[in-house]
Amino acid sequence: MTITDLSNPKNRAQTMAPIMSAFAAGTAMGPALGGLLADHVGIQPTFYLVGLSYLGLTLVNHSLLVETKTLPIVYPWQQQNGT
Repeated sequence: MTITDLSNPKNRAQTMAPIMSAFAAGTAMGPALGGLLADHVGIQPTFYLVGLSYLGLTLVNHSLLVETKTLPIVYPWQQQNGT
């Protein structure tokens, strides 16, 4: 996550709080809003709208966010042992 890469241990809670709050709010309000939308326009258009929203957010994230962690990840099983 970009926010995790840019924060340090002292301000990590402060930088992660808005993201986690938005995630919790979306989890709490999503089913209710989806149900209201499905009642008004139908179930199939609701699924199309959600799918297009995800596609749009994917394109926005891809165009606006840059990779912040440039070091390669080396897992313990990939390390070269001196033996």
